[in-house]
Amino acid sequence: MRCWIFQFNPDRFNALPSFYGKDEHHWTIKQYAGQIRKGDICLIWQSGKSDIRGIYAIGEIVTDPAYILDPAEESKNWKKEKDRNKKEIRVKFVFTHKLLDDPILISEIRSYQELQGLAIIRQPQCSNSPVVASEWSVIEKLIENRGKIA
Repeated sequence: MRCWIFQFNPDRFNALPSFYGKDEHHWTIKQYAGQIRKGDICLIWQSGKSDIRGIYAIGEIVTDPAYILDPAEESKNWKKEKDRNKKEIRVKFVFTHKLLDDPILISEIRSYQELQGLAIIRQPQCSNSPVVASEWSVIEKLIENRGKIA
């Protein structure tokens, strides 16, 4: 099992409203498609200014990456028509935790020495990035302390 950050830009994709009340979602895989697998963990990361940037949900990937047409109910979340209804490499995941109203923001993440090397901090433009086991261990404790289950 591996852990990955799946990042979205709220200026391009309106993801958060679609997460309320929904148990599963698809995610486009731009990097690491050869390594991401069913059973892996994904952390849903919102990009942007520091007051909104961070982890908003956690999920378990339930399919291996494959070319999948963007499901209609998810495609409508793209802000530009040109981004909608594309067949791209995607995975499906199910939420295990939703932190939508209490995300783990970048300010909290930066307060942990063990998280200073997170790939998303070093390469903030990546759509998908790995989380090493020692980083996941710290993040997992932060999630557990919030006590929110999907």
